[in-house]
Amino acid sequence: MKKLAVIALISSLSLPAQAGFWDSLFGGGDSKEAAPEPATEPNKEPPPPAAESSASASSSMAATGMQLLPLLSQSLGVSGAQAAGGMGSLLQAAQTLLSNSEFATIAKAIPGVETLMRAAPAVSAATGGGGMMGSAMDMASKYSPQAKAGSELVSQFKSLGMGADMIPKFTEVGSSYLQQNGNGEASTLLSSAMG
Repeated sequence: MKKLAVIALISSLSLPAQAGFWDSLFGGGDSKEAAPEPATEPNKEPPPPAAESSASASSSMAATGMQLLPLLSQSLGVSGAQAAGGMGSLLQAAQTLLSNSEFATIAKAIPGVETLMRAAPAVSAATGGGGMMGSAMDMASKYSPQAKAGSELVSQFKSLGMGADMIPKFTEVGSSYLQQNGNGEASTLLSSAMG
């Protein structure tokens, strides 16, 4: 009998505390009790909506730009490092050969272009390599910006373990990627710079 009285007393004391729980489940009760107060941490304000949307937009753009690397790896059978370094080298050459506004068109179409360009290997002093052909390329690069960019590009691809024959392949995949993503002008500019 005493146990039953104790259980009844505990139940009657806990009912008011649980009333809000039962009301929220079944939609009953006073509207003041049903509306939960937002949980906030002291001294912590939620970020402004504009900041959230711009952050998600920029991360989305970066993800879009980085989709190019797996495409290069799959299409050309190169490693991730070779894809990043090769595309970065291509972009460095394009920046040298195009006007600022033309290169800005490409940079806008490939978010994260600065990161890709930093992945390009450094250009050595003697860019053309050994032999007569290398010497001729080194000499021509002193007089022609196109020859210099081409010579540096060959050197960079060589240091990545790829031959000069990979340069047009990288250009083709990069241009196709830009075209498929609705950046026809950037695609044309990249192709013409590497042409």
